[in-house]
Order: sequence, then structure tokens, then C-alpha cells
Amino acid sequence: ETPSARQWSCPADAKAVQWPAGLVKVDDKAGQLQLQKLEDHTQGFDFTVPAHSEKEGDETIIEPDIGGLGFVLKTVNGNEWFKPEGGADGSVRFSAKGRWKGDWAQIVDRIVEAETSWSQMSL
Repeated sequence: ETPSARQWSCPADAKAVQWPAGLVKVDDKAGQLQLQKLEDHTQGFDFTVPAHSEKEGDETIIEPDIGGLGFVLKTVNGNEWFKPEGGADGSVRFSAKGRWKGDWAQIVDRIVEAETSWSQMSL
């Protein structure tokens, strides 16, 4: 069974994803990973997600095996959390399947994000 967009699951349980070394399972819903220095003043991490091709109308699209991930950031000592404006968890969407491709695409993406991942109604 695939978790819904609102359901947290531990990244360590996503066996198809190649996470960087150092991923620690916190519980069944969360994992922890320390960001690595990528460049001056830039930190992050690299990971690999397998993908497959699908047909969407006349178009062939490459679709990742996971649609995205939710996250929160905290300081190294754990005394301060960083979240997007509004207090929701951060999210990254990898899948382009079903996305609006016309005018206002960024606004439509924001509405879809709000309706599928925020804990309150957006409209």
C-alpha cells in the first residue's frame, strides 16, 4: 500500500530510494539526516529515486517511483525548527503527472499542495 500525501512514513522504509549514508530511523513516521556541505554557504544531500516511463495522452513522461517527500528542518542542537510560512511541513513534489500545464501553473501547484498536504482548508 502506498502512503497518502498526508501520511508520514519513514524514509528508511522506502527501499527503492538510495539515501545518503547516515540516515537514522527515528520512528515509523520519520528519519533524520544531517545536511552535508555542498558549496560555500550551501548544504543539502543527494539521493537517487528510480523512475519508469508512462503514457499521458500522446506524451511519454518519466515518473519517479515516489511522488515527493515531506520534511521539516531543525538546527543541529535541535532547539529551533524551520518550516514554510504558515507552519506547514515542507514538501517537494517529484511527479509531474496530472499537473496543470497552462497559464497560472505555479498558482495551481500551490492550491493542490495546500489541499493535499496542509492540515487546514486553504479556501
